[in-house]
Amino acid sequence: MTVTSEAAGQIAVIAEREKRPGILRIVRDDEGALFMEFAAKPLAGDQSFRHVAFPTVTVCVSKEIVAWLDGATIDFRGGRFKLDLAGSGCGGCAGCCAECGGCQ
Repeated sequence: MTVTSEAAGQIAVIAEREKRPGILRIVRDDEGALFMEFAAKPLAGDQSFRHVAFPTVTVCVSKEIVAWLDGATIDFRGGRFKLDLAGSGCGGCAGCCAECGGCQ
């Protein structure tokens, strides 16, 4: 997974503002939708990703979906985090396509 500088920078801003660690986890809920949440620490089995310019920021992917997100990019654009899946052509927002208008 690639973490863009825009995404890493925004994670750092939110973490500082909310007095949280700079750890954003990507997980799947019980219905199969992806979502992102700030976490105190990575969980066992999480795979961690970073951007070189923001060494204190970590994006963790749960072990259940890490293979599915292989080659994906997490970005921040249009005022929100976006998860672009490799090869899908989707600029969606991590499973909340009803909010962002769906995949184009």
